[in-house]
Amino acid sequence: MSIHLHPNKQNPTCYRVYRKIDGKEYQYYFSFSVGKRNAKKLAQEVDEKLEQQVQAMKLRKELPVNKLFDGQGRVRGIRRAKRIRDGRNVSELLIARPLGMPAKEISMNCRSFNEAYDIAVNYILEKTNIELTPELNEMFMKSKKYVLAKQ
Repeated sequence: MSIHLHPNKQNPTCYRVYRKIDGKEYQYYFSFSVGKRNAKKLAQEVDEKLEQQVQAMKLRKELPVNKLFDGQGRVRGIRRAKRIRDGRNVSELLIARPLGMPAKEISMNCRSFNEAYDIAVNYILEKTNIELTPELNEMFMKSKKYVLAKQ
Protein backbone atom coordinates (compact mmCIF):
# COMPACT_ATOMS: atom_id res chain seq x y z
CA MET A 1 0.00 0.00 0.00
CA SER A 2 1.47 3.32 -0.97
CA ILE A 3 -0.91 5.76 0.69
CA HIS A 4 0.81 8.37 2.85
CA LEU A 5 -0.12 11.52 4.69
CA HIS A 6 1.15 14.62 2.94
CA PRO A 7 3.21 16.82 3.52
CA ASN A 8 4.01 15.16 6.89
CA LYS A 9 2.39 13.06 9.62
CA GLN A 10 2.23 15.88 12.17
CA ASN A 11 0.36 18.39 10.01
CA PRO A 12 -1.25 16.57 7.05
CA THR A 13 -3.41 18.32 4.48
CA CYS A 14 -4.08 15.40 2.13
CA TYR A 15 -3.36 11.78 1.27
CA ARG A 16 -0.70 11.01 -1.31
CA VAL A 17 -0.80 7.86 -3.47
CA TYR A 18 2.51 7.01 -5.12
CA ARG A 19 3.40 4.08 -7.38
CA LYS A 20 6.13 3.42 -9.91
CA ILE A 21 4.95 1.14 -12.71
CA ASP A 22 7.38 0.04 -15.42
CA GLY A 23 9.61 3.08 -14.89
CA LYS A 24 6.75 5.58 -14.89
CA GLU A 25 5.77 7.40 -11.70
CA TYR A 26 2.15 7.93 -10.68
CA GLN A 27 1.25 10.42 -7.94
CA TYR A 28 -2.21 11.39 -6.81
CA TYR A 29 -3.23 13.76 -4.01
CA PHE A 30 -6.57 13.67 -2.19
CA SER A 31 -7.32 16.76 -0.15
CA PHE A 32 -9.01 16.66 3.24
CA SER A 33 -11.40 19.37 1.99
CA VAL A 34 -13.79 16.55 0.91
CA GLY A 35 -13.50 15.02 4.38
CA LYS A 36 -10.78 12.84 5.81
CA ARG A 37 -12.74 9.59 5.37
CA ASN A 38 -13.75 10.39 1.79
CA ALA A 39 -10.19 11.35 0.92
CA LYS A 40 -8.87 8.09 2.35
CA LYS A 41 -11.56 6.09 0.53
CA LEU A 42 -10.72 7.76 -2.80
CA ALA A 43 -7.01 7.22 -2.20
CA GLN A 44 -7.58 3.51 -1.50
CA GLU A 45 -9.64 3.10 -4.68
CA VAL A 46 -6.89 4.69 -6.80
CA ASP A 47 -4.23 2.63 -5.03
CA GLU A 48 -6.16 -0.58 -5.78
CA LYS A 49 -6.40 0.35 -9.48
CA LEU A 50 -2.66 1.02 -9.59
CA GLU A 51 -1.99 -2.30 -7.85
CA GLN A 52 -4.07 -4.06 -10.53
CA GLN A 53 -1.91 -2.38 -13.18
CA VAL A 54 1.23 -3.66 -11.40
CA GLN A 55 -0.16 -7.21 -11.32
CA ALA A 56 -1.16 -7.04 -15.00
CA MET A 57 2.34 -5.83 -15.92
CA LYS A 58 3.90 -8.74 -14.01
CA LEU A 59 1.64 -11.24 -15.79
CA ARG A 60 2.44 -9.72 -19.19
CA LYS A 61 6.17 -9.98 -18.54
CA GLU A 62 5.83 -13.66 -17.62
CA LEU A 63 4.18 -14.58 -20.93
CA PRO A 64 6.37 -16.82 -23.10
CA VAL A 65 6.15 -14.33 -26.00
CA ASN A 66 7.81 -11.66 -23.87
CA LYS A 67 10.69 -14.03 -23.16
CA LEU A 68 11.31 -14.28 -26.91
CA PHE A 69 10.92 -10.63 -27.98
CA ASP A 70 12.01 -7.31 -26.51
CA GLY A 71 9.94 -4.12 -26.41
CA GLN A 72 10.84 -3.11 -29.98
CA GLY A 73 9.85 -6.49 -31.42
CA ARG A 74 13.39 -7.84 -31.87
CA VAL A 75 14.13 -11.47 -31.06
CA ARG A 76 16.05 -11.87 -27.83
CA GLY A 77 19.08 -14.07 -28.25
CA ILE A 78 19.76 -13.82 -31.99
CA ARG A 79 22.65 -11.71 -33.19
CA ARG A 80 24.83 -11.47 -36.24
CA ALA A 81 28.63 -11.73 -35.97
CA LYS A 82 31.77 -12.14 -38.04
CA ARG A 83 34.64 -14.45 -37.20
CA ILE A 84 38.03 -13.31 -38.42
CA ARG A 85 40.92 -15.78 -38.24
CA ASP A 86 44.41 -15.56 -39.66
CA GLY A 87 44.85 -17.48 -42.90
CA ARG A 88 41.13 -18.17 -43.33
CA ASN A 89 38.20 -16.48 -44.97
CA VAL A 90 36.00 -14.23 -42.85
CA SER A 91 32.96 -16.21 -41.79
CA GLU A 92 29.57 -14.69 -41.08
CA LEU A 93 27.55 -16.23 -38.27
CA LEU A 94 24.18 -16.03 -36.66
CA ILE A 95 24.46 -16.71 -32.96
CA ALA A 96 21.34 -18.01 -31.22
CA ARG A 97 21.42 -17.90 -27.44
CA PRO A 98 18.18 -18.23 -25.49
CA LEU A 99 18.22 -16.86 -21.94
CA GLY A 100 20.35 -19.04 -19.71
CA MET A 101 21.06 -21.60 -22.44
CA PRO A 102 24.19 -22.45 -24.40
CA ALA A 103 24.77 -20.57 -27.64
CA LYS A 104 24.57 -22.12 -31.08
CA GLU A 105 26.60 -20.64 -33.93
CA ILE A 106 25.11 -21.00 -37.40
CA SER A 107 27.49 -20.32 -40.26
CA MET A 108 26.18 -18.35 -43.23
CA ASN A 109 29.07 -19.35 -45.48
CA CYS A 110 27.27 -22.43 -46.75
CA ARG A 111 23.64 -21.27 -46.39
CA SER A 112 21.54 -18.18 -46.94
CA PHE A 113 20.57 -15.74 -44.22
CA ASN A 114 16.96 -16.98 -44.30
CA GLU A 115 18.03 -20.59 -43.74
CA ALA A 116 20.35 -19.62 -40.89
CA TYR A 117 17.63 -17.44 -39.34
CA ASP A 118 15.12 -20.31 -39.47
CA ILE A 119 17.63 -22.63 -37.79
CA ALA A 120 18.27 -20.04 -35.07
CA VAL A 121 14.54 -19.52 -34.47
CA ASN A 122 13.92 -23.27 -34.26
CA TYR A 123 16.82 -23.63 -31.82
CA ILE A 124 15.44 -20.90 -29.55
CA LEU A 125 11.93 -22.37 -29.65
CA GLU A 126 13.27 -25.85 -28.91
CA LYS A 127 15.34 -24.68 -25.92
CA THR A 128 12.53 -22.55 -24.45
CA ASN A 129 9.88 -25.27 -25.03
CA ILE A 130 7.56 -22.93 -26.92
CA GLU A 131 5.47 -24.05 -29.90
CA LEU A 132 5.59 -22.09 -33.13
CA THR A 133 2.14 -20.61 -33.75
CA PRO A 134 1.12 -18.54 -36.78
CA GLU A 135 1.21 -15.39 -34.62
CA LEU A 136 4.72 -16.18 -33.37
CA ASN A 137 5.85 -16.99 -36.90
CA GLU A 138 4.61 -13.58 -38.06
CA MET A 139 6.45 -11.86 -35.20
CA PHE A 140 9.65 -13.74 -36.10
CA MET A 141 9.31 -12.68 -39.74
CA LYS A 142 8.84 -9.03 -38.74
CA SER A 143 11.89 -9.15 -36.47
CA LYS A 144 14.08 -10.65 -39.20
CA LYS A 145 14.76 -7.15 -40.58
CA TYR A 146 16.49 -6.12 -37.32
CA VAL A 147 18.98 -8.99 -37.52
CA LEU A 148 19.47 -8.52 -41.27
CA ALA A 149 20.20 -4.79 -40.85
CA LYS A 150 23.11 -5.42 -38.45
CA GLN A 151 26.07 -6.28 -40.65
